Amino acid sequence: MGLNLQICDNFLPQDTFDQIYQNIETFSFSAFDIVQKKDYGAAADHVFYSAKIDPKDPLVSIIDSCLRKNFKCGIKRITPTCAWTMVSTREPTPHSDNELFKGEKHLIIYIKAKRDINCGTGFYIKEKDNLILNTHIGFLENRAVLFDAKDCWHSPLLWNSDSLRRYSAIVWFEPEDL
Repeated sequence: MGLNLQICDNFLPQDTFDQIYQNIETFSFSAFDIVQKKDYGAAADHVFYSAKIDPKDPLVSIIDSCLRKNFKCGIKRITPTCAWTMVSTREPTPHSDNELFKGEKHLIIYIKAKRDINCGTGFYIKEKDNLILNTHIGFLENRAVLFDAKDCWHSPLLWNSDSLRRYSAIVWFEPEDL
């Protein structure tokens, strides 16, 4: 299966983004909330430092509205993987996320890091037993990246950046097509 990536800059309303940006470094991040295990498809164990977002948080409704406006799909059901993340890995961690719902979509919203192509996300093509870095999506504050969950190999790119960490939101959901 090929890549199905969609990108939207200035995804969240500016006032919402500004509030998140100003507060994100104060969130309580844990290494135990979300872990993508090698046994379940990741090329290596991939630990997210995360702070869960309650599915009933008003932010989820704002994200749904922004998805509908910018990507012409909405959130039918949200998975338990809705969180703020702080990535600081210095090694590539290519992985393919688990899929809870058929046709599941995964959304990354970049919040705070050094503005750098290497603070974004790399997408890989799987050829036999090899993963080949194929596409870079650079970091830009308030940039949203939407992709199909199934068989989409990707990794944070901080291993090749001067930035010490990247803050993002991730939302995994069953899409409701409009």
